[in-house]
Amino acid sequence: MVANQASQERRPIGAVMARTGYHRVLRGRERWRGEILASGMELESQPARPANPAAFHFGPAHVIVHGNSAFLEAFGAGCVGQPAREALVSLPSEAFLLMDAVYRGGKSLATRIRTSDGPKRLVIAARRDPETGETYGVASHIRPVTPEAAG
Repeated sequence: MVANQASQERRPIGAVMARTGYHRVLRGRERWRGEILASGMELESQPARPANPAAFHFGPAHVIVHGNSAFLEAFGAGCVGQPAREALVSLPSEAFLLMDAVYRGGKSLATRIRTSDGPKRLVIAARRDPETGETYGVASHIRPVTPEAAG
C-alpha cells in the first residue's frame, strides 16, 4: 500500500505502478524476450570475465585482511593475515612503495608493474574512516594491461 500525501488515502502498490507506467516497461521487456525465443533465435549473453586479483590491506604493514577468489588463487589462501611484503613475494618492490605512498598520502594511485605473467596495472586505493577521514588501510587491484593501453 502507498499513502497519497495530499489526501492520505491508501492505494495498492499496483495502482501506483499503473499510474507510472512501470508495468508497461516490464510487460514490454518480457514480450520482447518472448518474441525472440519464439523466433528460434537465442539470446546472446555476455561471456563472464575472469575476476582480477583484489584485496583489502590493513595498517602500515598492509596486513592482508581479505582477498577475492582470484587473489587467493594467485597468492594462496595462506596469505590472509600476513603483511603484504611477506606474502606477495612475486610482486616487484614498486608495488609496496605504491602501497606506502597511498597509505601515507591518502590518495589513490596506479602504476604498471612487471610480473611473471607479463605487464599488469596495479591500482591502490586508500581506505578511510568515514568519521575521522583517517586512512586505515589500502585496497589493491591487479589488472592485465590491455593491448591498446600498452602501445
